[in-house]
Amino acid sequence: MNTKDALDPIRSLKAVLRAGKPNAGPLLGWWFGGLAAMFAVYLAVYLPAVFVLVGTSADRGRPTPIAIVLFAVALLVLVVAMIVLQCWWRLGFANLFGAALRTGRCELGTALQPRGRLLTTIGAQFLVAGIVFLTYLPVLALWVAIALVARDGEPPVLLLVIAVPVYFAWFLFLVWLVLGFVFVAHAVAFDGCGAMEAVRRSWALARGRRFALFVYLLVTGLCAMAGLLLCCVGYIATAPLVELMPIEAYLALTRGDEYEHWWVRSGSAPTDAPFAESTAPPPPAPLES
Repeated sequence: MNTKDALDPIRSLKAVLRAGKPNAGPLLGWWFGGLAAMFAVYLAVYLPAVFVLVGTSADRGRPTPIAIVLFAVALLVLVVAMIVLQCWWRLGFANLFGAALRTGRCELGTALQPRGRLLTTIGAQFLVAGIVFLTYLPVLALWVAIALVARDGEPPVLLLVIAVPVYFAWFLFLVWLVLGFVFVAHAVAFDGCGAMEAVRRSWALARGRRFALFVYLLVTGLCAMAGLLLCCVGYIATAPLVELMPIEAYLALTRGDEYEHWWVRSGSAPTDAPFAESTAPPPPAPLES
């Protein structure tokens, strides 16, 4: 499948609906089960810590040092637990929907395989977060400089005139950068890439396709938000599109002719070996629009 077709949001939406309809039970079960698990961890870790902090503040006028330490530890545990749960959840979702696209059916047990890629997924997400964080440093330095200049009065108008376009240019660069990391988690889930290799593969897939990717993700987001028009109830059904459509797009981009023989395209499940990893390089990228 060529790039234009693979990143056609309407084609992708139709493929997602076709594969998702007969597998709505496992897919929605994993989606809402993951959300429920994260919410349960939040209730179990964060709220007790808040109660301890507020309780000690009420007795003494300010929280005790031990309460502050416990609160900080609880926040750290919560962040770590949420990262692990989210990566596990996304990895399982990719496994489920990949099987649905290929064979036309999936079971919840599919979400747990292969388990060995969880740590790699977490590592890849930390790597991406670190790269994105570095882009904030120049902008942060600029705003600190403005704050220091304005400490004894209003900052010079010229400085503000310079800061606004710099901030806008930085924002455009950030969008361009993030589009290059869209497929990192999918490269780990489907191709067993290490963290660095997953970043490189996602970057290669995005090269020359960023405008198409932007339009694709914009339409994906609008499709997901469309459920809000039905008194917010429809959002229950449309919210998973944000996760499902990029999975389908990645597989359409990386599986080439193999994708044409999958259930979602041919109506029959392949008879060959289980879900294959892609060893081929990304297809040639067109010129950036």
